[in-house]
Amino acid sequence: MIPTFPGQDLKSRSITSKIVLILPIHIVCPRGEVLRKVLGAMRTMAEMTAKTDPKSVLQAGLKGGLLGGVTIWIYEAVVWVGAQHLLPLAGIPRNATGLVFGSDVQASLGLLASVIGTLIHFLFAVFWGVLFACIWPYFKRRGFEATLVALPYAMIAWIVMHAAIMIASDNHPNYYDPNVIIGGFMSHFFFAVPMALYVKHRMSRPPHKKPGVF
Repeated sequence: MIPTFPGQDLKSRSITSKIVLILPIHIVCPRGEVLRKVLGAMRTMAEMTAKTDPKSVLQAGLKGGLLGGVTIWIYEAVVWVGAQHLLPLAGIPRNATGLVFGSDVQASLGLLASVIGTLIHFLFAVFWGVLFACIWPYFKRRGFEATLVALPYAMIAWIVMHAAIMIASDNHPNYYDPNVIIGGFMSHFFFAVPMALYVKHRMSRPPHKKPGVF
């Protein structure tokens, strides 16, 4: 309804009606628009908050772990193979087989050692990725940056993995050697940081909006 004022003639009422009609709807009826904006903002905040449902956690962890597993191999190819000449390029995928089962088993398996080593490598990479995805919402709610969490996470992962290797096998480098420790931490930084950044991105990404839904 167009508002009128006492004493207005027809001409002034006509002008008033034109002014009111051209006003934006959110000015004429602010409550609905304000409520719509508030609900939209609340929904956006809820969507941008780290998702903790099992499916999202599992997907983020799996893909993040695979990404980290590939990245650490790139680091090893560049540094361990190219710069330090610690092993040949073909030794990277079969390295895990030797660490878990010993060098004799690794040699006896031939090419199969690379296949088994690849499976072992990415199995543990996915495990650490999913574990990080499980704990990431705790740190996100407290305002931690993913990279800051990833650095000590990488060191813990290296210590746990290589402590297990020391228990399971005698065929391993001297893990008390500072050079081995530093090299191990560095390689696992290259695993954990891209993995953590991917998990952060994946678990904070809002879903695609459906048509007609604000």
